[in-house]
Amino acid sequence: MRARTRGIVLGAEIAEQPYVFRRLLASTRDQVERARALIAEREPRAVLFAARGSSEHAALYAKDLVETLWGLPAGIVSPTSFTHYRARPDLRDTLLVVLNRTGTSAELLDVTEAAKACGALTVSVTNDIMSPLSRAAAAHLELLAGKAKTAAAPKLYSAELLVSYLLLAPGYADLAMLPDLAAQAAQNTDELRPAVDLTRIARTVITVARGWSTTTARQAALSLMEIAQVPALSFSGADLLQGPLGLVDRQVPVLAIRSPGEVGKALDPLIAAVRERGSRVWSLGVLADLGVAAGDLPDVVRPMLEIIPFQQIARLTALARGLDPDPPRPATKTSRLR
Repeated sequence: MRARTRGIVLGAEIAEQPYVFRRLLASTRDQVERARALIAEREPRAVLFAARGSSEHAALYAKDLVETLWGLPAGIVSPTSFTHYRARPDLRDTLLVVLNRTGTSAELLDVTEAAKACGALTVSVTNDIMSPLSRAAAAHLELLAGKAKTAAAPKLYSAELLVSYLLLAPGYADLAMLPDLAAQAAQNTDELRPAVDLTRIARTVITVARGWSTTTARQAALSLMEIAQVPALSFSGADLLQGPLGLVDRQVPVLAIRSPGEVGKALDPLIAAVRERGSRVWSLGVLADLGVAAGDLPDVVRPMLEIIPFQQIARLTALARGLDPDPPRPATKTSRLR
């Protein structure tokens, strides 16, 4: 009986993302406005992010938002610098945003406390408003995603992307259709079969993108490893054209996120080079190809939608390999790390 129900829990969690988006769009304005007011009062001259795992991929997206929309320098800190090496940089005029799904990471709590002592304004993003990390920061944004039932917890990642956008981007105006578009992305899996045919037999999978979609490529690689136990590497298209291109052959397919516009076109030389080496390429381009009527959705919002097909690819790959993609989420996945 168990074999016939594999993947149902993860599939349900993927399908839950539109509802998480609706909750966030309807219920986060007060938290966002409070955080923005604190930020405006402090007028930071730089923004740092602290995170681990999937949350670090969301932090990469948030970093790009700051650089592009705020015109401020931004970076992702090494938690080890604060915890093991006892670094205490001057963080006056600095905003530190800490992303941790449970809000119980001892390591990130230490980073938050150290950053406060160094003069930083701190904002936490967690799925638990009563968690230690939520209480430690000057402002808190809740993911409102409900309990995660699988180790991959896909809805928490997409919630982190949306919350980052709500905090750092101009507002909610461009997002009215986001929940409906996410539902379309979660439901349409037939077009993903060619990608699954590649990943289920691959020695290694490489994911590649440029621009906003870089975070999608990183999270897609992690999802393939975590859910389907497929070795996967992620690169910027510019970086893969250097030495790592030697990794590519017929047993190493490439999954490319080729967004519309000039940034997407910048991947074309890489895709051509990969094919010359005998590798097979599956490319996610216009979301309409997957039945998602995204229309004029801004490119900056695409990562919230384009990760959903890759979550499904990882789930379907696991099933094709005879694996169970539904292991329960560990209670202390990163909580004890220091």
